[in-house]
Formats: sequence, C-alpha cells, structure tokens
Amino acid sequence: GAKERAIRLMHKMKQASQRKEDFADLSTLYGYTALKFTERSLLVFQTLRTALSLSLPMPLPPPASSDHPAGDNHAAPVLLVVSIGGGPGNDVYGFILFWELMIGQPPPSSNGCVSLYVFDLVEEWRAIVDRVAEVSGWQILFGLCDVCEALLGGTEEPCVNRELREVCESATGPSLFLFSFVLFESQSWRTFLSQLWDTAPGGSLFYFADGSQQEMRKIVEAFPECVEGESMWRVHQALLVVKR
Repeated sequence: GAKERAIRLMHKMKQASQRKEDFADLSTLYGYTALKFTERSLLVFQTLRTALSLSLPMPLPPPASSDHPAGDNHAAPVLLVVSIGGGPGNDVYGFILFWELMIGQPPPSSNGCVSLYVFDLVEEWRAIVDRVAEVSGWQILFGLCDVCEALLGGTEEPCVNRELREVCESATGPSLFLFSFVLFESQSWRTFLSQLWDTAPGGSLFYFADGSQQEMRKIVEAFPECVEGESMWRVHQALLVVKR
C-alpha cells in the first residue's frame, strides 16, 4: 500500500539514491507525509521557540499596529519564509505553529507581513502544500528548485532556480530559510547554498536539520566566517546560522 511505498521511498532518500520518478505517485507522497510531517513540523516549532526564549537573533517583523494597517503597502517589511526542498510543507507549518502560538498573531492576509514559500524539485508536492495551506488558513506559494544547481544561473539559459532567485532578490528585509533533511539527500549543494547566503539580506536566519552528523559538519564548514555562540547555534537537533 501507500505506507509501504512511502517507507521504501524514505529508505532511498536515506541512501541518497532517490530519483525524481520515485515521487510521481501522489498516494506515496501522502504516505510519506503521514510518516514525517508531524515530527519535522514540531522540530521547526521547538527550535524557533527555544531560539526566541534564548533571545537569539530572529528575523521577526514588528507586530501590526495602527501606524501600519494591514492594507498599507508602505507598512513594515514583509518577513519572507522560504522552505528549501520543503516537500509537503512541514517546515513552513512548523513556522505557522510558532507564529500563531508564540508570536500570538493570526494568519496574515495575502498582503500581510509574512510570505510563505515552499520550493522543491518535485512538482507533485504542490497538491499537498495546497492542502496544508487550505487547512492552516495561510497562503503558501509553491515553486520549483534544485539545490544541486546554481542559484545564480545565466539569464540566457532556462534555470530551475530562477523563481527562487527572484523571490530572494525581492526580499524587503531579513528572511528565514528552512532546510530539513534535504542537503544530505541531494549532495553537491555547496554552490547553491553559498549563492543563497550571498543573496539573502543581512539579518536573515538559516535553519538546518539533517539526520547525518557528517553532513551537519559539512554545513558548519560551509560558514567559516560564522562563530558558534555569536552567529551560529546548535538548538535541539538543528543548526541556526544568522547572516550578520
């Protein structure tokens, strides 16, 4: 059934041997979502909650006020939240829990102070992300990306990461980038991550969770300019890095 196929898919992903066609069956993706969604959403929520309690730098917009009504295009900067390789949307849902339970604000309108994006190589995840948006009451936009390809590809050639690049370049303030169990499963991600880091506005926060300690060490090594305790923190099973 779908659960067994989802387990086989998870095994391939742990071995970094998955292929794009392994994600073609929607029932398998729903089975995968049933197995992983809660755990990974809660990890994002718990990590952000702890970071907030420790007063770590976080890219949070100021609360809405009469000075900046919801429909005011000149209001405070929009917080861009981007899940990379985000699959069914578990990471952004973890952020939604954090926003509603810890920040204490309801879903913003489509022109509100938060914009949520899920980018993934697999188009088939879109249907599940749309369902998460429907259930949560938040607008979640879906786009394609490939962490094995450069973010800043040539303008003359088709680039799978073009939409992601344009979203990042449109950021009006510090952003939040979420990576959960995607880099180990992808390999060859250094150029993409380096270019995303360079493109991100100052003050942006990067969240990394990965099942492999070896891969987490590689992620730490990708930020030689960041010092643990100053711009890099290990919180629960995740790594947080802020761009100063």
